[in-house]
Amino acid sequence: MKKVVIGFIVFVSAIVLGAYVILFTQIGNNILKPTIQKKLSFALKKNIKVEEFSLRPSTLKLVCSFKGRKFLVINGKLSIFSRTMDLNYSVFIPEISDFTGNSKIRGSLNTKGRVFGSFNSFDVVGKAQAFGGVIDYSVKMVNKKPYDLVLDGKGLKLEQALSMFNLPVYARGVVSIRAKFVNLAGGSAKGRAILRLSRGLTNPSVIKKQFNIENVKVPFSLIAYATAKGKLLHVKADLKSTIGRAKLLKSDINLNSFSSKGLFSLSIPNLDSLYFLTKRHMKGGILANGDFKKDKNLVINAVSKNLAGGVLKLNFFNGNVKIIYKNGKLVKILDMLEYPKVFDSLVDLNLVYSLNTKKGESHIKLINGHFLPNRMSYLINTLAGFDITRELYRLSTIDSEINNMVIVSNLFMKSRLTEITSKNAYVNLNTNKIDATLDVMIAHKPLKVLIKGNLNKPEVKLNIKGYIKSRLKKKLKKGLKNKLEKTIKVPKGLLHLF
Repeated sequence: MKKVVIGFIVFVSAIVLGAYVILFTQIGNNILKPTIQKKLSFALKKNIKVEEFSLRPSTLKLVCSFKGRKFLVINGKLSIFSRTMDLNYSVFIPEISDFTGNSKIRGSLNTKGRVFGSFNSFDVVGKAQAFGGVIDYSVKMVNKKPYDLVLDGKGLKLEQALSMFNLPVYARGVVSIRAKFVNLAGGSAKGRAILRLSRGLTNPSVIKKQFNIENVKVPFSLIAYATAKGKLLHVKADLKSTIGRAKLLKSDINLNSFSSKGLFSLSIPNLDSLYFLTKRHMKGGILANGDFKKDKNLVINAVSKNLAGGVLKLNFFNGNVKIIYKNGKLVKILDMLEYPKVFDSLVDLNLVYSLNTKKGESHIKLINGHFLPNRMSYLINTLAGFDITRELYRLSTIDSEINNMVIVSNLFMKSRLTEITSKNAYVNLNTNKIDATLDVMIAHKPLKVLIKGNLNKPEVKLNIKGYIKSRLKKKLKKGLKNKLEKTIKVPKGLLHLF
């Protein structure tokens, strides 16, 4: 029995001694190094080389390289027996995409810090050079999940952040961020973050290349607040620019599904500041409020309650736009767009448009309208002897097809003495041109109005051949009738033939 016990003790001692030699001596570490190198290469899916590996009962040193360059150094205290550590680390990766295999993320990673605590609960505290600035960070890990997080980033460059995620550099600016969140992995997160962007400036060359919009050089600034509560992140933001101001009044982001919903407001005090986008000068401003929802779909609703005297409602659904406009004042709309004021009425509009296909259609009602003195009314009055501005058009309609800012319309207007129609009237908002023919009936006498040229000041011509012919025919008929009555007695039933 004594020999058995002694044998067992020797066996156990041999195992312990062997394990000690393998784990905590350089000879053993050299044996383990290929295995560690293989596991790291498998985990990172790259050919990683372990340059140094030294594990002792209370210390660890690990140096790894990739493509002949050291990218990871870990050195410090580590106890397998007490399962505790206090390690310093240094990571330098010149090109992140070399490790991730994702070409959409690029740039360098340079960070140093300290890892301390137990194997199950430890803290990571470090400093990173990123986006042209510095980020101080602190993360508490519990059971391999991030529990608490503290960030303090200063001097970060927006353009470098966009480049890192392989996005066009739409704008430049300086960003700072401060954040502190607790209980992230516990399902009831709490905390707050503040992001500030200053000296923002849009990049005209990139916007021209991406969207074919010229001269977009807009200064802006942004401040955003985020508050975590449970599974929700509440966000508010205020974006100011020389164009206007946009506020995210309230936004809730679900941290599990990353769906969101919220309220916003938009103010553009001077619509003429949008000339780079609209390619036309405008007067006045616009104020709109709305809500949005983003899950598998993106839905945006907005309303402007006093746009040219009317109420405009907009609905956006995955690139499809629907606009309803009620009780607008046409004169105010024409003045806002700086078009000639040729007609006055109330306006109702229904429009649907696809941003994806750039096609749509609209239906416009002009209610209780009348012509204002203009080139067309002057020509009709001078050449046809009729004052069209005295006519009341209780309901007029314009039905249009839209194709990439080219509008083809059909018009119908009717008053007591006139009827005006137009088929396939052509308006090109890209070139600001119009080409339309109006068929006008005045007391059943036809004439044509030709409108062509620049929308702001089109050329108006009047074709009155049909009108003159109709009037001459009537006069001839009346003259012949009077002459016949004076010379001979003609049966009344025969006169209508003339």
